[in-house]
Amino acid sequence: PHLSRPLMLSDFYLRAFHAGSVELGVLALSGLLLLLTSHGLGDPETLSSSCGEFYSQLYSLLQPATFRLQRRARFQRLAAAALTSALLPARFAAAFAKKCIRVAIACAEPGAIMWLLAVAYGLIQRNHSHCAFLLHRESEDTVPESLTSGKDPFVSEAALKDAAEQVSSSSLWELQLLLRHHLPTVSTLAKLFEKPFFKPTSRKLDPELFLDQSTGNAYEQALKAADRQVTRWKARGEKCPLAYQLEDDEQAMRVTGWAAALSTGQRRVGAGL
Repeated sequence: PHLSRPLMLSDFYLRAFHAGSVELGVLALSGLLLLLTSHGLGDPETLSSSCGEFYSQLYSLLQPATFRLQRRARFQRLAAAALTSALLPARFAAAFAKKCIRVAIACAEPGAIMWLLAVAYGLIQRNHSHCAFLLHRESEDTVPESLTSGKDPFVSEAALKDAAEQVSSSSLWELQLLLRHHLPTVSTLAKLFEKPFFKPTSRKLDPELFLDQSTGNAYEQALKAADRQVTRWKARGEKCPLAYQLEDDEQAMRVTGWAAALSTGQRRVGAGL
């Protein structure tokens, strides 16, 4: 508000982003988003390319290391605002949704996992015509060979333009891991993807609600939900089950164990940040 020509800062923000620091990149993107939305960064003929560059940089910051930052909430609010903006090209929505779910299985913080699930849910909900294939394909003929062979062509480290091409031959198989998450709140959110949620009247998720979530809060909510369930059972004269029989998928259990070990290692690394 104190500059007569705020667009002069665009080069400064771009150089700051490429300085190599994740935290500096978050701060630089915050300034770029302000210039895009409030000060018309890029004239009408080049606005689409300016937006594409911005979202490419935002995509590169979607990584587990970002969610270990002390001020990660700033990035989360920036990303949520950018991904709900009309500036987001619809062709990139599926790549962002896939990247959010992929990062979620590598994060240790439950709040970050739930936030990523909420963001991916909203992206698919708002851009269902470009993202529906991630959850459901009309026939076996439309299933890419890469999926039937058990290999995912999506590379999370790829640039946004490459990821947008790779995601067309992928799916959200990571949800099967999140359905087995040890926190009930995470598995409950993952179950929402199994139900139709493309209608305007479908349930909406606000990522802001998950910014302050911690492991303690998540377990406290789960215990309260369990108490309410027991109360309903007693009111109906039913007994609380004391044992469950689960059908274990050996391959899924191996991948789940790998994801848990990876998250534990990242949590140790992130403790010093």
